[in-house]
Amino acid sequence: NYTLSGGFWSSIAVVQTPGAPLLTITLNPQLSTITISWPYPSTGWTLQENTNSISSANWNDHPYPQDNGTIKYITVSPPAGNRFYRLKQ
Repeated sequence: NYTLSGGFWSSIAVVQTPGAPLLTITLNPQLSTITISWPYPSTGWTLQENTNSISSANWNDHPYPQDNGTIKYITVSPPAGNRFYRLKQ
């Protein structure tokens, strides 16, 4: 499990699913955002997000990940409250 907290972030957590591609969190301090990324193409894997908790059943697919031919990624602005991410197959 990974957690980035401090500054203006309340809590961003990436949940590493066993056997899934590696999720990475990168802070973009100039833009006040973070990037959550994983290897491209990662066929069959979908990024999901949840605002309740890691153990909650309320995971939703993230609709618009981008890719640059090497990684898939999303960029996130500061959330209100907690936000958790995982890859699901």
